[in-house]
Amino acid sequence: MNLLFPTLLAVVLVDVFALSSFPAYGSLVGLSGAELDQVILSLDYQAPKNPPGPLNDTSAKLVNNAAHPWRPLRKNDIRGPCPGLNTLASHGVRL
Repeated sequence: MNLLFPTLLAVVLVDVFALSSFPAYGSLVGLSGAELDQVILSLDYQAPKNPPGPLNDTSAKLVNNAAHPWRPLRKNDIRGPCPGLNTLASHGVRL
């Protein structure tokens, strides 16, 4: 069965749904400089809120402690692409 038609139909339906659901968020592509200036003037700018302060949760366990000191890579140690797992391995944590 050819999957091209159902795929194209799904794309068209998603586009139609998006345009009908969010009509105020149309594309600005193709507008002239003057038209863009009008759009920019009509925008209601609101300054972002301040980010939250530091967390009060102190339950996180530090990796670098007396029970898990850092140690250099040994002869048969293997490291992968995940920095988190590599950090745990460098501190002797076994999963």
